[in-house]
Amino acid sequence: MKIKGLSSLLLTSIATSAQAAIIASTSFEIPTGYDDDYRDPDLTDHVLANAANPESNPLAEDSSFGTVAFTASGGEIGFSTRFVPTDFTGTNGLSDGDEIGVSTQADDNGGFTDGVQGFKMEDVDGTLITTFDTVDLTGFSASYLSLDIWVNSTGWELENSGALMGDALKITAAFEDLSVATLVDTTGEDPDDVWGTPGAPVEGEWTQLTADLSGHTSVTLAVEFSSNAGSEEIYLDNIVFSDTAPIPEPTSALLSLIGSVFLIRRRR
Repeated sequence: MKIKGLSSLLLTSIATSAQAAIIASTSFEIPTGYDDDYRDPDLTDHVLANAANPESNPLAEDSSFGTVAFTASGGEIGFSTRFVPTDFTGTNGLSDGDEIGVSTQADDNGGFTDGVQGFKMEDVDGTLITTFDTVDLTGFSASYLSLDIWVNSTGWELENSGALMGDALKITAAFEDLSVATLVDTTGEDPDDVWGTPGAPVEGEWTQLTADLSGHTSVTLAVEFSSNAGSEEIYLDNIVFSDTAPIPEPTSALLSLIGSVFLIRRRR
């Protein structure tokens, strides 16, 4: 009886999820994705521009590829990205080449959760802020946000080489009345002390973060990330605004259990 109940619960969850009305979304499948470095010599606070520039000569190492801005198209919402220098920017920033923007790189994250592309941030030697188009929630009595995030399992720091600012991740949903819902914020804390706590990302795994947007008429999602090492990286995927509360994605352990359950039933 317990086995049957578990199977029924899984099927019910899938059916309920399928009935959700999508208000807005992106899985970064429409923008051009790259598996290459993005370069920008500007160390000031500024909005980044897309780049698709091959090397000027074989020895230059000055190529720059990256989709860091996108105008809504094909059913996916748009976004823009801003670079903000910090006290550990130094002479680097993004000038030394870093993998940021829409990415096809899936060898370290095990593959994306929806499609073959996602959005990557790494080693920015400063702060990147990616802001998504404002979503109109008018007419929806209930509304929710869910997104998938992968953070690398590495040594994250509260302070970087004596700098006042360290590695940090902050994801917020800002509303029309200026109130803000925070999905995760490691500012002022060692990220290693935050990862894996309730509601926070888990290192080395795709994690679903959610927020209840009900009662609001518009929302703007922003992802703010600070780091100064190539191993300090995150990926985003499957960002969905809907009228139905998201169902938590099953963990690998649960999927394994479900597979065993169906195998047992089949043998019977």
